Amino acid sequence: MSQVKIRKIPVRHVSNLHKLFSDALVTDFNYFSSGYRQQVLDSNNLFKMYAGALNPSRLYIGLYYDNKLAGYSLSSIQSQNKNSLNKKGFLYWLFVHPDIREKKLGKKLLMHTEENLKKRGVDTISLVTHNQQKFYEHQDYVLDKILPELVADVDMYMMNKSLV
Repeated sequence: MSQVKIRKIPVRHVSNLHKLFSDALVTDFNYFSSGYRQQVLDSNNLFKMYAGALNPSRLYIGLYYDNKLAGYSLSSIQSQNKNSLNKKGFLYWLFVHPDIREKKLGKKLLMHTEENLKKRGVDTISLVTHNQQKFYEHQDYVLDKILPELVADVDMYMMNKSLV
């Protein structure tokens, strides 16, 4: 039986995260233009990923399958305004390797991410997706607005979920 662990990605695994992220951008996010994919890679180069892993307002959660990094969520924590104790989270990326999909691991990874954000005082989480809105709706996310052709000539969907 395969072993699954979901936990914070340690700094020593950031190079593995970067490789998985780069590969996913080419395979699973190929609806983006090559120019946009290159922008995303530049914005998430190895150095920036290391910096993000060390930033207390960032949360890198890894899905380890048979002791190998096979999925991740990358999110951040933001105060809503200077006078508010409420914090908002933003989920930038959620990815599970295609070889292990259909095992409800994406749902587990998302739930673990939400729990960690909630422990850090986040009461609302937002995300933007292109083609996974049904998945997020099943996890109680609500469509906020459609962003027509925001990136790469595809509609994107802004979604939110209350964690309180």
